[in-house]
Amino acid sequence: VDARESLVRAERLATAGQLASGIAHEVGNPLGAISGYAELARARLRDGRPAALAQAAEFAERIASETARIDRIVRDLLDLARPSAPEVRPVNVRGPLDAALRLARAQARFRAVDVTEAIPEDLPAVLADEQRLAQVLLNLLLNAGDATGGAGAVLVSAREDGPAVELAVEDGGPGFAAADLARVFEPFFTTKPAGEGTGLGLAICRGIVEALRGEIRAGNAPGGGARVVLRLRRAPRDGAAG
Repeated sequence: VDARESLVRAERLATAGQLASGIAHEVGNPLGAISGYAELARARLRDGRPAALAQAAEFAERIASETARIDRIVRDLLDLARPSAPEVRPVNVRGPLDAALRLARAQARFRAVDVTEAIPEDLPAVLADEQRLAQVLLNLLLNAGDATGGAGAVLVSAREDGPAVELAVEDGGPGFAAADLARVFEPFFTTKPAGEGTGLGLAICRGIVEALRGEIRAGNAPGGGARVVLRLRRAPRDGAAG
């Protein structure tokens, strides 16, 4: 028992260390940029000429952008650390999927992505929080779109599987590297270039799905490309939540 408790403590410390390192890295980069832009803006303001003042205004915009980036990181961390209890009820997956698609298509990075849906008309409802499920699906759609360079194909499919319903989002990108599969749901783990992802999205998705007493797993589709599967509890046939 003592040995097991020691291992658990060691694992928690390691996780805390990884989180601290990730936070320092993700927040440190924009803070460094803010400091640099502030110094440049001060120099241009001291100069006082119209061209220099225009540059100072540009640097102020960049400071605002980096500040917003820090705000997003902090909000994502709060969602990860203190998720509120979901409002679970029978949900037709079409609703949150349509909402996620509308939000995704409103973003320039997703407008050229070709989405194919394979959702059976008679698919049972799932036990979920509609807004939370839409948040998960939006994250998966945007990740899939990014994996295809913003102009590839994405397939969203669903099927009933015994007491559960499985929703899958797969893309035509390069797929997950074998070495990354064990880490894709870790906070701050990302394969995106610096500044393009915090590595919190999939970790938050996992927290939401687990709060719904479901499962989420990542892998690669048979033909290549990443495939993320949500396994959610099927709602009782009478529509009562359980």
